[in-house]
Amino acid sequence: GVSFVLFQEAFVPQWTELLYNAFKSIGWSYSVPVEGKIASSGLICATPYKISKKISKQFKLCSGPCCMANKGFTCIISGGSLICNVHLQDGDFDESFHIRSSQIKVVLDTVSSMKVRNILIAGDFNTTAKRMRVFLKKYPQFKISCVKENDIDYTIYSGFEGPITFYHADIGDVSDHKAVMSILKHSSDRECRRKNFGRQIDIVKL
Repeated sequence: GVSFVLFQEAFVPQWTELLYNAFKSIGWSYSVPVEGKIASSGLICATPYKISKKISKQFKLCSGPCCMANKGFTCIISGGSLICNVHLQDGDFDESFHIRSSQIKVVLDTVSSMKVRNILIAGDFNTTAKRMRVFLKKYPQFKISCVKENDIDYTIYSGFEGPITFYHADIGDVSDHKAVMSILKHSSDRECRRKNFGRQIDIVKL
C-alpha cells in the first residue's frame, strides 16, 4: 500500500546498489542521487508508478561538512502528484538559519512555479517543524504535518487533504533519524478526482 519511498543520506555506493536491486525486483521506478565532487546528494525517490518527470537541484549555499555533500533536492512527478525529497544544511553550522531558509526558499519557489496541484516535500530539514511553521507564513499555501513539533523529519504539503503522520514502527533503529510515514488523500474537488481517481497516497520517509 505504499506509494512513495524517500531516502536521504544514501551516500555509499554499495548501499545504493542494494536499494536499486530491491526496487528492480519489485518493478518500482526510482531516481538515483546526483553525483558531486566528493559525495552525491544522497537522495533517492522510489515509487511503484511511472515517473513522468524528474527535477534535481543542488543548493548553492552551504557551510561546514555539508559542503562535501551535493546537498539539494530531487522532485518527481508521478501518480498525479509532485513529490520532493530534500536534505537541508546541518543546523550546527547555520545557527542564524540564513542558509537553511535560503535553501527551502529555492525548493518552495521551484515547486510553486510548476503546474501541479498536489505537492509533497519530505526529508531531512535539519530544522524543527515549529521553526519551519514560522518560515512558512511567507508561503501560506504550504502546511506541515509532523509527529512532534521538535522533529526535523516531517512533511510539507499543498493541495492534499490534511495528512496523518506517524513514526514507522517496523523500521527499527537503523539510522539517527526516525522513519516517518504520512498518509495523504488527494483533494476532493471534482477536477482532482477526475485526474487521480480519488486515490489515496501513502508516503514513507526513511
